[in-house]
Amino acid sequence: MKSKWVKLAVALMVATIALAGCFGGKKAAETKPSAYQTALKAGVKAVRTDEFEQAATHFKDAVAAKATKAAKTDLAQTKAYLTAQKQQRAGRPVRALKTVQKAQKRKHGAAVLASKLKAFAKRLTREAKKYKRAAALLKEAQAQADAGETAQAKATLAPLAPLDWTQTYLKRLKAHYDELTQTLAAAAASATSATAESETSSSSSADTASSADKASTSSTAPDPTAADQPKVSWNQAAGTKDDGDKATDASASSSSDDAKATTESGNDLSAASVRSVILTYFGTQLSADAVNAVPDDGILQAYKDTLAVGGDVGYTVSLLEERYPDVVLTTAKSTTTADDTAASGD
Repeated sequence: MKSKWVKLAVALMVATIALAGCFGGKKAAETKPSAYQTALKAGVKAVRTDEFEQAATHFKDAVAAKATKAAKTDLAQTKAYLTAQKQQRAGRPVRALKTVQKAQKRKHGAAVLASKLKAFAKRLTREAKKYKRAAALLKEAQAQADAGETAQAKATLAPLAPLDWTQTYLKRLKAHYDELTQTLAAAAASATSATAESETSSSSSADTASSADKASTSSTAPDPTAADQPKVSWNQAAGTKDDGDKATDASASSSSDDAKATTESGNDLSAASVRSVILTYFGTQLSADAVNAVPDDGILQAYKDTLAVGGDVGYTVSLLEERYPDVVLTTAKSTTTADDTAASGD
């Protein structure tokens, strides 16, 4: 009987030891981490230290071990983060922002990834805003520059000057900004130079006109007879030629009366009549002997040249003074009329 109880006790002890071994082994197997858990944990750790390339590799391993929603989301968001970084470095902040915002819509991902994407999206939002504004101003300034509105284009570009153009998100716009700035600077310099030349030319012209006015004043002022002399057209003079002939020195009658000229109004004046009119109105300034000594052809040529430009008697006198200086009295000055301008122009 005693041996029976001994055998039963031994059997119970063996069974207890066996059961303990079985349960202990199962517990040990369950506490050992799987390949999936190891990869997922490594990926999250890499994200925390901003090592997104390594994180992507670990998340790939996790998906390969066990394609859960969490693993797939972690891998997709990590890839999106890397893509957005490349777009940002290429000077495309607007496109990078869209990439991140799309990744944020995925669910079941790691909390650390969601936090990283949120911070990145906030930074890209600021950059995209500056990028859009810079691009719009550049476009407007370029249109103004193309239209020749240099000052307006420079004013449009002014707000862009304070920007840090070394930032990667401005990379694609920097070349355009630099080129347009240089173009506007060159155009402004050219305009300034042209204005300076124009002002110099105007000043020179004004000085010349002033000198001419002074010369004209000094030429006519000393001779009150010339200053008071009325402006007489040849049509008017032709009507009073008989009186002019009486005032002319008797030697004028020795000139050839056959040489004649025809005025635009149809009046015929001989060389003697021309002399008579000239001496009648300008006798105090001219030498009668010298005027009578001028060949008839010379008298008539001066008369014809005057009619050709619509000049008056004073204009004819100016031509004679220029062509036959001896006709001017040594005490008189050269007669100047409003028609002298036309003479100098011819």
